[in-house]
Amino acid sequence: MNTFIRFMLLLMLVVTLMTSSSIATAQSADGEDIEYSNDVLGFSLTLPATWEGRYIAWETPGGVSFLNAHSNELLGGSSGELFTIGRRNGVLTPEEVLEGSGLRLLAAQTDMFTYVLSGPSGVQYTDVSEAEYLEMRKDIDTILQTVKAIPIIDSADIQVIIDAKRLAFEVPPKIVNDRILVPLRAIFEEMGAEVLWNDQTRTVTAKKGYTVVVLSIGDISPTVNGEVVPLDQPGIIVDGRTLAPLRFVAEAFGGYVIWTDTEKTASILTSL
Repeated sequence: MNTFIRFMLLLMLVVTLMTSSSIATAQSADGEDIEYSNDVLGFSLTLPATWEGRYIAWETPGGVSFLNAHSNELLGGSSGELFTIGRRNGVLTPEEVLEGSGLRLLAAQTDMFTYVLSGPSGVQYTDVSEAEYLEMRKDIDTILQTVKAIPIIDSADIQVIIDAKRLAFEVPPKIVNDRILVPLRAIFEEMGAEVLWNDQTRTVTAKKGYTVVVLSIGDISPTVNGEVVPLDQPGIIVDGRTLAPLRFVAEAFGGYVIWTDTEKTASILTSL
């Protein structure tokens, strides 16, 4: 990715964070840590009790900036930035997140979204708040370890489209541990694969051309042509149907999945 494109993507993130903003605060109770959650972006984190009254969360549709409240009061706007968490569609690699541009990946991810971190960006405090700002910066690494993805959609609303054909399922997709699980057989067969079930080993074997996919219920190490594809959520059985993580099912036979957040729809393309 060339330097100009990197610059433009970073600029888009900054513009998003500077528009359509609102400020939110949370209070700790009796010295307890502060639990922050954002249902729009789908993540939560824990702030130390010592941050009470010393921070604000500047919320936009594209991310949340955590600022030193005293610097922001004196300087205005988004001054006193400690860190900003943004969300990108899809599962991205460090290179796709513009490594070296000041953004980095966070551990919290879903099948649909990648969370990225920016900041602090230079000195953004006043003489009055310098000591407080620098003290709060020491907590950032600990805070980032608490970031978790949380469900932001109702699984009943999830739709799956394969090459412009909307599928109907006997058992609908479900959200389990922040992962979207979809009916495996229905999607594999729509993609032209033959699906076999071994009831004794509770294993699905699907074949299409020279590709063989094997997934066992409860196992996080399915294989594609003998190569392990690690999962962080195993397949499950619901009402006699096998459900497996959306991205694995979509990509096992060479498909590509695009998630449309506003429509709650996963579009699987079998050829590009």
